Amino acid sequence: MIRRLSIADVQAGVNLARPVYNQRGTLVIPVGTQLNEGHLRRLAESGVREVFINDPTIPDVPAHEPISEATKAFAVEVIRDLFDRAAAGSLKGGLGSFYDKVSQVVKEIQDDLASQRGRVIHPVVEVDGEDYLVAHSLSVTILSMAVARQGNFAPKVFDIGLGALLHDLGMITVPPDLRHKPEPLSPEERNLVARHPQEGLKLIEQTPVISAFTKVVVLQHHERASGNGYPKGLKLKDIYPLARLVAIVDVFSTLLADRPHPERYTPQRAMDYVVSCAGFDFDLDLTQDFAQRVAPYPVGTLITLSTGERGVVVDVKDGVVTRPVVRLFTDQSGAATGKYKDVNLSLPEHRTTMIVGSGQA
Repeated sequence: MIRRLSIADVQAGVNLARPVYNQRGTLVIPVGTQLNEGHLRRLAESGVREVFINDPTIPDVPAHEPISEATKAFAVEVIRDLFDRAAAGSLKGGLGSFYDKVSQVVKEIQDDLASQRGRVIHPVVEVDGEDYLVAHSLSVTILSMAVARQGNFAPKVFDIGLGALLHDLGMITVPPDLRHKPEPLSPEERNLVARHPQEGLKLIEQTPVISAFTKVVVLQHHERASGNGYPKGLKLKDIYPLARLVAIVDVFSTLLADRPHPERYTPQRAMDYVVSCAGFDFDLDLTQDFAQRVAPYPVGTLITLSTGERGVVVDVKDGVVTRPVVRLFTDQSGAATGKYKDVNLSLPEHRTTMIVGSGQA
């Protein structure tokens, strides 16, 4: 099975299951390489914190992708081009004809999500070798649309998707070294970053076809119900509902991302953080709805049970996202059994069995 490991946990002799890129999108080591001590030093020096390896001791479980590979490839190409155009200053008069490509991305994601059978949302969207802004924009778009299409926002799925795709466009005005800075930002640097919603709005406000719903998402996605957000410090009643949802997804997706700061969270830990902010920074009802729909243990997640057994999540049922079906491959001492057993944690006979540890496979 393909498994994600921290560099600190990787041992020489394992084979890479995916190519390794640094934060700038430069290839460091190609797929299939058997890692040696020299490779591990190079990875550490390049700032790479995690890699994907092939682990034959764990049962192979296909990852659950919310959109097709073709849609993902098209979306990455367009979003990358969008940020390149913004950086070159060619969007000062609005998106122009490039709007057609951007809107096509949102429509294709919408079609892919509509074809999904279940209502459970699997939050991990892997985009190898891309700048954080590109990968994050795609992740926020997919998750925002996936949640919106199942609730009261269904008629506005396109608007919220377009707003999510464009939400960080203004970050292009922040110098790259500052966006990738691993140390805490100074007050002056934080103020510069805090201008990005307004800068993003400037880049799209001269595109008449973009709705007011989309524009308010771009402007308000960093506002907080407590009044502690930016750029205007609005409180809950003054924040538009679509922007409230994207605010939740934006933080959740940021915590899942591989960036210089903060450390990468598991989906469960990211969900715990978001839920802890409900009723304070985030809309209480929207946060509860988000937590009921998004799987904290997506398919492919490695888990440890309170019994001591280890396994991998193979299915998540509607309505019980915290109690997945897991495929166990060890006994209670943690020793590999050589055979697999599926356990549905949502069934009554397993109600006292808890997930006590998890990590991305």
